[in-house]
Amino acid sequence: MEHSEAPVFVRSQSDTSDAQTIVVHCSKEKPQEPISDDQSASTICNSSPTEATGETETDRQRLRKTIFQILQCFYTVSLMGLQDGNFGVILPRLKEYYSVSDSLVSILFLLQAGGYFVMAFSNGYVVSKITQKGSLYLGCTMLVIGYVVILFGLPFPVICVMMIIVGGGLSLLNAGCNVYIITAPYTTTVLNLLHACYGTGAMIGPLMASSLLEHNLSWRVSYMILAGLSGLSLLGMYINFRNTEIEIHTEPAPESTAEDGELTVKRDSIFKQVIKQRVTPVCSVFLLFYVGTEVTFGSWSFSFLTEVRGGNPVQLAQVTSGYWAGLTFGRIFLGAITARFGEKRMVTLYLIVTCAMIILIWQATPIPVDLAGLVILGMALGPIFPTTVSMVSQILPRYLHTTTIGFLVGLGQGGAALFPFVNGQIASKAGVIGMMPFTLALSIAMLATWIFMPSIGPSMNFIEIYKQRKLKSKNPTADLEANTVASDKV
Repeated sequence: MEHSEAPVFVRSQSDTSDAQTIVVHCSKEKPQEPISDDQSASTICNSSPTEATGETETDRQRLRKTIFQILQCFYTVSLMGLQDGNFGVILPRLKEYYSVSDSLVSILFLLQAGGYFVMAFSNGYVVSKITQKGSLYLGCTMLVIGYVVILFGLPFPVICVMMIIVGGGLSLLNAGCNVYIITAPYTTTVLNLLHACYGTGAMIGPLMASSLLEHNLSWRVSYMILAGLSGLSLLGMYINFRNTEIEIHTEPAPESTAEDGELTVKRDSIFKQVIKQRVTPVCSVFLLFYVGTEVTFGSWSFSFLTEVRGGNPVQLAQVTSGYWAGLTFGRIFLGAITARFGEKRMVTLYLIVTCAMIILIWQATPIPVDLAGLVILGMALGPIFPTTVSMVSQILPRYLHTTTIGFLVGLGQGGAALFPFVNGQIASKAGVIGMMPFTLALSIAMLATWIFMPSIGPSMNFIEIYKQRKLKSKNPTADLEANTVASDKV
């Protein structure tokens, strides 16, 4: 969150070594790195607020330097959306090609989830071994391999193995792109645009698949297109990132204690520190439910419309695109509104609208009403994911960002495979109509989980608000303490 007050400069001097260290704090929230005595602190302290705090002018300069890397991330994430949007429409063709049931074809979602989960838990280790840039290269390579093998239409068990590889590649790319973007200028805006690119790709996916249906082309053609685009993504990653070092904040010095004359160093592993953060378990469960709901609707809504509502498959594929179009609109245009009125408050509202739209689509039979419901549903879901990632990046120390966001994004995207698989099992028993009560239950679970999400703005916890007012009435000078009661356990 930006603050408009003038920077406060505090000079402190260390007595623990011969070389003096001067720490220049340009604000309460963003202290600068320690600088040596022979480096001119007066240059920093006498600079303008724009120069000292890195506001508009500096951000514009950084944006010009990183624009191609940002655009590459946009392209890569849109490719991920293209795959998810395409898969839902070609799902009936896959069942027909391999002569399998809803229950069996949905195992592809589960195997892709396995790839997601493995890379989610090992993302920090992978980055420590091959760097964040290397993880992006690896993710693109895994996609190329997976898509090339799938397009040949090999036996179903081979396709199952390739889905694991594709899931792992998507997890690495999703985490890596999010980590890079949170180090970029205009973080909130660029992060919303990044996730809007996913929605754009997912909106194009059903249109691409419906075009194949219209011209009676095989589902394998779509994977031929995905293989070519992922190859371009790998080439673009290398060209744009080969001379770029992705900013990774290192861990602070560990605590040290002297016991029996020996120095004992207390250091938790980075992953252990991440798990200990209150926001991590809450956010991981929330994003698991969220992404599961988002992709279940994107993957199974076409089957729902064709089997339950009936109609022209090509036209219904275009109706499905309306859902992803709403998702893209929400991520582009509702981000600023969300920040203006408070992230936690607005996400709560979006979740209530989500539940209402699911009930509307479930009960309303006319296709135009379903289309309107899908568009509004997409708009409501759109800003939730980037808003959550942005909140986490503001709550946690920066040296935990890489591992935390990699873990959360990877685990959350695992929901993109796990819950569509569960929905497939339900569809095989109760029909595709069963997706409606299932996704409604997921949305209610999201809303319940969101209550425990720490606030970075005005509190939504009415118990804490009551405590604040009671504290202020007893001690009018306790404003600062009262304002931090609701979020001091982050």
